[in-house]
Formats: sequence, structure tokens, C-alpha cells
Amino acid sequence: MIVNIIYICISAIVSSIGIGYVFLNMDKYILEKQYLFQTIFYLFDEFIFILFLNLSIINLNNLSLNLIFWKLSIVLRILKLILLGSIQSYILIDNKFKLFLPFVYCFIGGFLISFIIFPDSFEITVNSGQITYYNKDIMVVVLMILFNLLLSLSSFVIQYLNNSKIKFKRFRSLLSFLTGHFLVNNIFYLLYYFTQNYLLKMLFKILIISFMLIIVYIIIFEYELFVVIKNKLYDFVIFHRSGVLLFSYDFEEQREIDDSILKGSILIGINHILSNFINKKDKLSLIKMRDRDIIFEYDSEYGYAILMIVDHRNKTIERAVKKFMNEFSEYHEKVLTKINQHSQLIDTSEFKSTKLIIDDYFKPFLKKK
Repeated sequence: MIVNIIYICISAIVSSIGIGYVFLNMDKYILEKQYLFQTIFYLFDEFIFILFLNLSIINLNNLSLNLIFWKLSIVLRILKLILLGSIQSYILIDNKFKLFLPFVYCFIGGFLISFIIFPDSFEITVNSGQITYYNKDIMVVVLMILFNLLLSLSSFVIQYLNNSKIKFKRFRSLLSFLTGHFLVNNIFYLLYYFTQNYLLKMLFKILIISFMLIIVYIIIFEYELFVVIKNKLYDFVIFHRSGVLLFSYDFEEQREIDDSILKGSILIGINHILSNFINKKDKLSLIKMRDRDIIFEYDSEYGYAILMIVDHRNKTIERAVKKFMNEFSEYHEKVLTKINQHSQLIDTSEFKSTKLIIDDYFKPFLKKK
């Protein structure tokens, strides 16, 4: 019983740290809010799962209550697996299977839950103070095996097929490790579920806690994993509406670009874009290239434009661009206003500090491979 309480306390501490950190740093992340709330849901679900699992095997002198906790723990684990599998599918897959696999997970998981909640789906026994659960419904057995094997196999295949698309080697290794941990976790759970072996139960709990610790580590130190998984930034350029280059940055070289590089047809093209956006405010535009996207945004209030070359446009990049522009405008408000009102010569050295703002909002793309 003491060991079970220790597991509950550890999971409560770990999940609280993760959830608390996300809430306290919500504005720091450029990730879409849905991913942050999914992370919170996972940590909360995992804690409640561990709580109910441990309560189900503690003799509460009320077997009906124990059985309720056992069933709830299974349901919570199914929901967690659907969430994790769906996130992996949505992030790594580019075709129609992005949504198809989550649908299959929900379909089979829903059937499994419906059979689990039946009153006679399990038989509970107590032997020398140890509580054991046995499946009475063959459908629960079949669906439990099918559901876990499907999640395990699909997660492995998705990771294997899309591993080369992950832009940074460090993140490829981390995501591969998470996938492997997920597979081992599922295997030990199935073994424990069907054998009710005490040693397997202990090993499974250790795996669960370690997986939570990894997720919390990612939340605190490697949150950019889910930002840069399949995206990469190349060039970042800020132009005044007069056509003068204010600042430019090369993400691949991680250095400022010499303005002599940006000339000729590039300048003509940018000036043409500026002329089309001169009377528009905060209009995000996209220029498609064969293998890359060019994101363009113009702020008519302060008279400057941002041009960014990326692998592909997504909402996370757009969110980062918006946040960058807000801080850039606020930080250089006086300089930009003075330039626009007096039409004076532009001293581009006044925009050298822009690199610090880039560090704030595009940090995930600045780390070494």
C-alpha cells in the first residue's frame, strides 16, 4: 500500500510541475494553444490513470469500488493512447491518413470502452490481500489486444516512414526514443493486464513515471521539438516601404546577411510586393515556390514588411511572425515613426538589436542540429 501511495505522490508532483509550467509560460510558446492544452490533458489524464490504477489494487473493503477504479483506469489509458497516437499522426503525416488513423483509434477505442463498462466484463478476486481482475468478456480481450497492437504498430511505422522528414537530428533521436518507449510501455501493460503479475506491474509503473518525466523535460527544455519537427527557416528579411533593407538574417548560417547579397531581381521583386501592399495593414500573404514557401507580411502603420522563406507555412510560423512584428514595432516605434514622418535617411545600424527579438520568437530554429 505504501508503494502505491508513493507512486501516486510522484505522479502528482511530476504532472503538477508540467501543467504548472505550461500555464505559467503560456505566452512564451509559439505553439498553437491546442497543443498546449493537449499536453495539459495528457499529464492530467496520466496522473488520474495512475491514481485509479493504484486505488484499484488497494483493498478498500469494497470490491465494487475497486472494480470501478479498475475500469476507469483502463478507460483513461485508452483516451491517453488515442491522444498520443493522434498527435503523432497529425504532426508527421502529410496525406489523408493524418485524420484517418485518429478516426480508427477512436472507433476501436470507443468499442473497447463500451464493452469495458458492462457490469459483467470483469471478475474480481482477493487472495492474501492481493486483488486480481480477470476478463469475463472475450470481446474485451480481443479489442484490448487489437487496440494496443494497432497503436504500437502504427506509431512505429509512422515514425519509421517519416523519420527522414524531421529537420534536426537531435529531434529525430528524441522522437525515436519516445516512440520506442511508447512501444515498450504498451507491451508491459498488456503483459501486466493479462497476467496481473506483481513484478510486471512495478515495471509498468516505472515506465509510466519515466515517460511523464520525459514529457515534462520536453515541456521545460525542448518544447521546440513540436515546432520544428518538419519545418525549417531559411532567410528572414525586413524592408522599409522605401525599399531600404533594415535587417536580414540567414537561419541556416545563423548570421546576419550582407545586404550586398540581396540585390537585382530580388530587390525588384520585393519592391513590387511592397507596392501592392502599401495600403493594406497586417495582411499575411504567401508566395508558393516549388519546394518552399515565402511568407510576406506588411505593416502599413510603421511602413515596413517582413519576408520569410520557409519549408512550408503553418499556423505556428504565422503565430511567431505576428508576435515578432508586435515586439519589433514596439521596440523600434520611435525610430520608424521618425523615419516615416521626416523622410530622413535610414540608419540601418539602429535595427541591429533585431537579432534579440529573433532569438525570442524563433529560438527553436536557431539551435544546432
